[in-house]
Amino acid sequence: MYCCNVTDINKAIACASNGGGSEGTSWRYIHMRNVTVRELVLNVSNRYIKTLLSVSFTDGSIQKISTSFTRFSSPVCFNISNNNISEIEPRALKELRNLKSLDISHNNLSTIPSMGANLTLDIRGNSGMLCKSLLESLKEGIKFIDETSTFCLTNRTFNWFDSTDFIPLPQLLLSQRIQNDCPTNCTCALERLNFDLNNTDRKTFTAQVDCSGLGLMDFPEHLPPDTVTLNVSNNNITSLKALIGKSYSTVHRLYADNNQITSLSDLEGTDFISRFTVFSIRWNKLKTIQTYQFRSSLDLGSYMFLEGNPMTCDRTAAKNLKNWLLSKKARCSITT
Repeated sequence: MYCCNVTDINKAIACASNGGGSEGTSWRYIHMRNVTVRELVLNVSNRYIKTLLSVSFTDGSIQKISTSFTRFSSPVCFNISNNNISEIEPRALKELRNLKSLDISHNNLSTIPSMGANLTLDIRGNSGMLCKSLLESLKEGIKFIDETSTFCLTNRTFNWFDSTDFIPLPQLLLSQRIQNDCPTNCTCALERLNFDLNNTDRKTFTAQVDCSGLGLMDFPEHLPPDTVTLNVSNNNITSLKALIGKSYSTVHRLYADNNQITSLSDLEGTDFISRFTVFSIRWNKLKTIQTYQFRSSLDLGSYMFLEGNPMTCDRTAAKNLKNWLLSKKARCSITT
């Protein structure tokens, strides 16, 4: 049954319940378009609505859905898209035990109402939809239609997004995964989006982790996958052995200033030596540098910062170090 320009929901439903005049016959699918009511009340006295399989109120002017469907209501599909709905009573849809598809797209909603699990949901076009509400729904097993076109608002919910208010759902999922894997008391964030030039549909995200100023005695045991930038400055770390671990295999930029590190020998033969692009280890307790370890990386354009370390050298070592620094002065900065 299809109705247009509805202003009285009860009359429209009453029309459907008597089958349009055919005794014993009733419609199972009802679509009301351009409904103009301030408040849509679902527990109408006419019990026919609970027998419907599909209910749609679209392209109208509805501000609020109050109360809820009656117990044991049958609808499998419920579509209230393209209205002006800004509020749905939290338990309005809780009794829809058979609901498999819910379309609340193109409204003014900021939260998703409570409902059962294992259904598909369309929330596109709700510019104030909060990411926190999406995450809560994902935990219930709800699947979203067209994830790449589903966006949510972050600035009122999360503090790890500094440059954008709206993010697509796939990015939200990756961000949450990064937060789940973030070391205790550290701050983790998405760093950049990478595209595969041979397959533009394939995207990867890299992470940055800030564990500075936490009084750490050692590097964190685990990092989020694809961590590229790590800051462990202003701690009490004494060794670089952790960089050998698998969790550190993607780190390219390491900031370990103002710690208690006494040697770089732990890095000899490691992949980090060949892949780092920035290695800042200023104001530690380094006394010597195995210059041969870093020759290739610096030749390829990597940067190394060594200021503030108490280098002790004999005359020959001092001369060799000076010559090495002069040859790498654009890539290596040191103050002894």
